[in-house]
Amino acid sequence: MRSETIKLLKNLIDSTSSELNIHDYTGMTGLLSNDYRDFLNQYNGGEGNIGENTYLHLWNFEDIEELNDDYGSAEFLTDIILIGSDGGDAAYGINSKGKYIEVPFIGMDDDEVNVIAGDFDGFIEYLNNKQ
Repeated sequence: MRSETIKLLKNLIDSTSSELNIHDYTGMTGLLSNDYRDFLNQYNGGEGNIGENTYLHLWNFEDIEELNDDYGSAEFLTDIILIGSDGGDAAYGINSKGKYIEVPFIGMDDDEVNVIAGDFDGFIEYLNNKQ
């Protein structure tokens, strides 16, 4: 994770959070990209503003699988795991190729998936620049 990304996340991350070791975890969260696993290992999610216009809630590792079940993401999306939201109608996730996506909660469907970044740094940069 680039230092610029960490600066953008300053309102999101809890500096007191303990490190996890999730790299060997299997199950649905096996779809998580390595760069996102690194973020979760260090910060385990977060919630707050990114830039001036975007709110972001990145779910804690322990909640990811349950929230994906609650939203029925496996029923509506192919090879995508949701990792958080904008606190409103947009969900964020990672596809099986490690690309970061945005999809609406209402009308969630593969046809509505928008690939927004190729890695975690790009994902945070996209949100920071979102109008």
